[in-house]
Amino acid sequence: MAVYQRGTSKIYYMDFLWNGKRIFKSCKTKNKKEALKKEDRERERLLRLEAEPEPEPEETPNIPALKDAAQMVYHERWQYMNTGNYVYKRVLFVADKFANPRIDWISQNWIREFKQWLLQNRKLNQSTANRYLAYIKTLLRVARDEWEILDRVPKISLYKEQEGRIRVVSEEELEKLTGLLYSQADMPRRHNWVATGDLSLFLYDTGLRLSEALNLGPDNLADPGYIKLFPENTKARMPRVIPLTDRAQAVINKRGETPFKGLNKWQASRAFNWAKKKMGIKDTEFCLHALRHSFASNLLNQGADLYTVQKLLGHTTPMTTQRYAHLKTKHLRDTINLLEKTDEKTDGPVSENDGKAFSNKDS
Repeated sequence: MAVYQRGTSKIYYMDFLWNGKRIFKSCKTKNKKEALKKEDRERERLLRLEAEPEPEPEETPNIPALKDAAQMVYHERWQYMNTGNYVYKRVLFVADKFANPRIDWISQNWIREFKQWLLQNRKLNQSTANRYLAYIKTLLRVARDEWEILDRVPKISLYKEQEGRIRVVSEEELEKLTGLLYSQADMPRRHNWVATGDLSLFLYDTGLRLSEALNLGPDNLADPGYIKLFPENTKARMPRVIPLTDRAQAVINKRGETPFKGLNKWQASRAFNWAKKKMGIKDTEFCLHALRHSFASNLLNQGADLYTVQKLLGHTTPMTTQRYAHLKTKHLRDTINLLEKTDEKTDGPVSENDGKAFSNKDS
């Protein structure tokens, strides 16, 4: 008997020699007894074939095309993600461009052509191309591990991504930005500029994602002094609680229990970019999302640990928060200042005789 579990799926596979030919296929079960029974039946089938060949089936049943498989994954998984519709539409777009292949036809060569198309025809950068590759990888793995209709998945290696620069907004920049936005209060059709000024202060002091802030409602602000986000409010589908600073609470007091109702991300970005241009800033990383980075940077420079920052930002893994570790510039400065304090304790330059008590072995 030769059955064993393969990979992380814990699906049993049969693997044995028959008349010099290797027989390797999935048993499509995680139960060893059932797997052994299926292996016995396969051996019996091979014995019958030796006596009387069995006709090959015309077509492998129950293998969906890429579009149908994408729809199935959407209903089982993607629809519960904030970006689920976006992911689903991207996979449908790929299916149209590649003649909607059956998913068992997606081979190593298909993946190679797909990667070439992403970079050369679509002219995507490697980071964006990785998102497309990840969608296809997820779909195929679900088909193999959960639906058990694929025996194997072709290797899909992602491009190595360089970590981008994390832009933070200083207090001085924030003050100038909001001042410009508030100056438009009396301008016709520019009520969104003032709302974006309040939004900028709020993002800077809470670290919320833009979508999280724009969708705040009475349930999220039921406890004075806190924001409560529920799974359906967050990207990671995990609840979290963020205490409010006095400045953030003032924004809530001013704008009410649905503070940013009527403001969408396009209007906010337009107002922000107008102020950015007025400030003479051309840095593409200076954007609304940089206010979230600033929240993390400010916390770390005031001595907060990475675990606490992870929970406040709503990151699912510490690796994501680890990107901010290099922003602890105040901690680095304080550490170097220890040397200055050490020097202050000495009355003057170190003499040549200082340290003679140490032998060569000690140095």
